[in-house]
Amino acid sequence: MMNVIKEKVASLGFQHVLAMYAGAVILPLIVGGSIRRNNA
Repeated sequence: MMNVIKEKVASLGFQHVLAMYAGAVILPLIVGGSIRRNNA
């Protein structure tokens, strides 16, 4: 039972990290695109 809880917490933590990373990456892309700066 405890392994199931640990696996669920680990998977939710990983999902949180991916969501935070996506949020940190997409905002500069949107803002940069709106001011027509496509430099990588």
